[in-house]
Amino acid sequence: MITLIAWLKANKLIGVLIVGIAAFVLIGTIFHLIDAATDEARDAGAVTERAATQGKVIENVAKAKTAAETVRRDGVPPADCLRDSRVPTNC
Repeated sequence: MITLIAWLKANKLIGVLIVGIAAFVLIGTIFHLIDAATDEARDAGAVTERAATQGKVIENVAKAKTAAETVRRDGVPPADCLRDSRVPTNC
């Protein structure tokens, strides 16, 4: 180890190049890790959003099935009622 330090002191240019390359590799690794973490967070957010959207789709399908069952059971209300009335009890 002492001979390596002595050799680097004698060859300052090579020592500076080695330190520069090591710094470049370290900075590149840090940027890669940050980029990978950002991609992973983005993917996790997309999965969460997809799960929430699927939950809403399931709720909408359940509402549609309930509405279809109501129409089958009670019949179709008059078109004027659906278009003009804001209160369903007025139909």
